[in-house]
Amino acid sequence: MADRDNPNLHALLRSFSAAIAAGDGEALADCFTPDGIYDDYFFGPREGRTGIIEMIYHFYQGGRDFSLDLLGHFIDA
Repeated sequence: MADRDNPNLHALLRSFSAAIAAGDGEALADCFTPDGIYDDYFFGPREGRTGIIEMIYHFYQGGRDFSLDLLGHFIDA
């Protein structure tokens, strides 16, 4: 099955997008493994639950009404 057809991947990406839109760092961190890395264009890479949660906090310090377009994503398993 191609990744684009994987219902688990679709659910993960929906959860990821919803967490960012809601400013919910805990929910976003739940989308990653404990040692996962989110590499953000503005804030750089953030590693682990704490780093990912802190990044969302910083998102909402400097902006609001975010939208998210997932243009390039991958899973390294």
